[in-house]
Amino acid sequence: MLSLLIVGGSHVLPAQTTSVIQGTVLDPQGRAIAGAEITVGGLASGGKIKLLSDQAGAYRLPALQPGIYNIRAAKPGFGAKTYDSIQIAVNSILTFDIDLGVDALQQEVRVFASPSLLEAEISSSGATILPQQMEDMPLNGRNYLDLMQLVPGVAVNQRVNPGTDGATPILGERGGNAVFLIDGMPNENAVDGGSAAPFNQDSILEFQVLTSGYNAEFGHGSGGVVNVASKSGARQWHGLVSAFHRNSALDSSDVPGARTPFLLRWDADTNLGGPVYKDRIFFFGSLECIRETRELNVSFPPGTPDFLAAREETFDQHNQTFETRSFLKLDEILANHRLTEQMSLTNAHVTNFLPLSQAISLPSTRTDSDSRYLMLGLHDTATLGDRSNPFLLNAWLQYRDEPFAERPANPQASPATTLFNMFSGLNTGRLTGDLGQVEFGAGFTPLVLKQQYISAGSNLERMEGRHDIKLGWDFQSAHANGIEAANLLDQLFATTSDFSQFGPVDAGVYVQTALAGQTAADNQLRLSNIYNGFFAQDSWKASRTLTLNLGLRWDYDSRFPNATNFSPRLGVAWSMTPKTVVSASWGMFYDSFRLGLARDIPGFGGANLFKDETISFPGLFYGDPSSLPLLAGLCPSPVLTDAQIAGQPLLGVDHLNDIVAPGHAAVPAICPGNSGSAAFFGRRADFTFQDPPRHQSTRMAAVISTASISLPAAITSKRRPRSTSICVSQSVLQYAKRLVCR
Repeated sequence: MLSLLIVGGSHVLPAQTTSVIQGTVLDPQGRAIAGAEITVGGLASGGKIKLLSDQAGAYRLPALQPGIYNIRAAKPGFGAKTYDSIQIAVNSILTFDIDLGVDALQQEVRVFASPSLLEAEISSSGATILPQQMEDMPLNGRNYLDLMQLVPGVAVNQRVNPGTDGATPILGERGGNAVFLIDGMPNENAVDGGSAAPFNQDSILEFQVLTSGYNAEFGHGSGGVVNVASKSGARQWHGLVSAFHRNSALDSSDVPGARTPFLLRWDADTNLGGPVYKDRIFFFGSLECIRETRELNVSFPPGTPDFLAAREETFDQHNQTFETRSFLKLDEILANHRLTEQMSLTNAHVTNFLPLSQAISLPSTRTDSDSRYLMLGLHDTATLGDRSNPFLLNAWLQYRDEPFAERPANPQASPATTLFNMFSGLNTGRLTGDLGQVEFGAGFTPLVLKQQYISAGSNLERMEGRHDIKLGWDFQSAHANGIEAANLLDQLFATTSDFSQFGPVDAGVYVQTALAGQTAADNQLRLSNIYNGFFAQDSWKASRTLTLNLGLRWDYDSRFPNATNFSPRLGVAWSMTPKTVVSASWGMFYDSFRLGLARDIPGFGGANLFKDETISFPGLFYGDPSSLPLLAGLCPSPVLTDAQIAGQPLLGVDHLNDIVAPGHAAVPAICPGNSGSAAFFGRRADFTFQDPPRHQSTRMAAVISTASISLPAAITSKRRPRSTSICVSQSVLQYAKRLVCR
């Protein structure tokens, strides 16, 4: 049996971030030494733990915080031995055997240990980014998660938008499916997946990335586990002040003769940690302020009209980032409990942002955003029952508040996002522009989203002979409320000459797509999900060289209920030789329910959006360079009049100009202000049609069949008096034969 005596306090955190030191004490002949006193001291906390080896010479010390430790072994009749600077990584099991020589003089030997990197009892795969790597590796932007690329099986893709599924795939799984933990508590974005709050790099001690085969205690994700441990206060006060600066004046261009884009970044950072009350209360805090101004590369597509380029240059402002990250942590040792309270607060304001996926878009498409990440956490680790073999209880409670708002940076640029198909002339016969496409304008209303989370969990662990048994429960209540953005997209088909003369509203022909709720209430977001997870696992030391890791997990989401989400886990670790470990694992893993999937599904609390599509002919049939009308069953000629194509199954460009109310003159030829439109509810529209709500699987029946052609009171070119109004409305059923191709 193990005899355990707590002399000081060791840092202990929830189960997913704590580690174990274990091994066997042997004499020179390889026989077990029972009753040897093992003393483990943490250099950071100053606390010590003493225990005695059992009849088989074995010792085991669980619930250790990652860090650097000293181990001392002694017994009367044997020489004492001390091992210095032993690195314990997060969520690891270090097997450390100790050899004691016979020595009647009780001399002590001090060894600077370099324990084996092999983990003989762990069947999962992955790697740990250690504190030394965190300090030594240069990071452009000081995002500690960029170090994930050091882990085999993890790809960090800098060419896609950060936080998306393609940014950090793990073994081919979508990056958003990974589980992100901070000190054993969730740090995931339940709406879109991926990590949530960013943390100051100097507040992170180390982190572990599990790529596959992880135990049943890890769940609610199928794409790996990113297990982060933050720093804590130590027995001595330590502080840090640093500054990170980037300046484009110090850069060189990789394009001969080209200048480097303007960049100015200041990243100031400070932290402080130490004992508030000796060996009982420890404090740690950090603060980081980021200020960045960056010039975005603007490359106008070939054929972009000069006037459009000149207009867009007025919106080409520098992208600016203002971000502040703060972190506070208090550790308290109270009898057999260790309490930890922590707070993280990040505020960010970003202007003129353009994601990588829209790198070729023009400046007017950029956005502004504001975000805040608040996390309050409380956790307790306690030893209960017999001190020689106690129960280890971990419990935690967390609250997160994460509001976010996004809006167009230049709303005055255009009421809609316009995709301009540029044509060189009217007779190209193409559907899309022969001069290419260019996108401008940010046609969406402000998006407001407020995420709130209440999370809790607990687990209980105890050694029973050769079995390390652990039971646990995880809970999360997630709510995401706000206002969905209404989107307006114009696909414009026009010649560059008409566009320069008439602008994006009156030139050519365009398809306008509106995606929005019909009322303000339809745009409301009320997303929610209640998650519960239970697990049981057993790490069974079947023999000295063979360990079986067995487990079963059950996950349940209220918004996507499935009571059969059982996840069995099986892992095997076999130590063939002291220098060779063979491991294998199998398991089932269920991904979490992303609230973003239900964002536009009213039945799940999402917005009730309708899609309206309108084909608009501002100059009637004049000025249309594309074959788009053919898709609607119309066959107008791009240049010929009705008189010039008499007897052919075509419509002249002036075909609609003669359709006026009795007593009115014909509509003048193309001029700004002329407009043609038709309304139809359903999918048979000649000009305009409306889809049912996106969440409905069946189409709504057509109930209206009318067409209209309208002109404003004032017409330029061959102007009529301002008081004159030209308007005609006819039934589509009577008018269709004159419009559709024969």
